[in-house]
Amino acid sequence: MFDTLLNPNWLAILVAGVGAMAVGMVWYSPAVFGNKWAKLEGMSEAKMAENKKKGMGGMAKQLIAMFVSALIGAVILAFVLKALSVSSVDNAILVAILVWLGFSVPSTISDWLFGGKSFQLFSLKTLETLVTFVVMGIILTLWM
Repeated sequence: MFDTLLNPNWLAILVAGVGAMAVGMVWYSPAVFGNKWAKLEGMSEAKMAENKKKGMGGMAKQLIAMFVSALIGAVILAFVLKALSVSSVDNAILVAILVWLGFSVPSTISDWLFGGKSFQLFSLKTLETLVTFVVMGIILTLWM
């Protein structure tokens, strides 16, 4: 069971990390939920214009931190999938949903309950995490 942590499939983990970043980039793009997210976060037009002007290069530190975070999540999800002997995509999706529901939702719900953020913003952000876990789970199951 611990062989995944001791000897993981680094290529699968790297691809799962890239998949997680791709989900985030699509999810928060202006064509999908980016504008809605910015509005719900209370971002001003000036701040949005400033961010657009900076482009992706202006967010290098944040993107690197998010990628490292995605890789850590992929390692842990790979461990869970391996520990449960998951070998099918449908089981990977189920485990991803359970991991999201059991760990991600409880750790972020305080933003809605106590942080003054709307349920709509909470839903938008946590559903992106759900999609990310599902994508990573599928990638890891197919490659592990």
